Amino acid sequence: TVLTYLVERIGDLDSAIDLQRSLEAERDRLIHSQQANAAKVKEMIEEVEASEAERQNDMKDLKDNFARKERDYKMLLDEKDRDLAKQHQYSDNFRAEVADYK
Repeated sequence: TVLTYLVERIGDLDSAIDLQRSLEAERDRLIHSQQANAAKVKEMIEEVEASEAERQNDMKDLKDNFARKERDYKMLLDEKDRDLAKQHQYSDNFRAEVADYK
């Protein structure tokens, strides 16, 4: 009968509405999950960028320290060369004085 048909159709509509609500809830859950994942990815990217910046600063510090040590070493070598030249000059002067006394 028509009444039975209408009751069945109403049941079908209720089922369809329940299914739609369930799908909307799942969609909302997925959107929330995707937003949470996007926030985590953004945070991870920021951590990697901060780590890279720190690594680059460390490399700059190492290069600066190396350059400073290289300059210090060169100054030491230059000082030792001057000292050695003075020693040779003293030695030459001493030999000359000894030769003068002979």
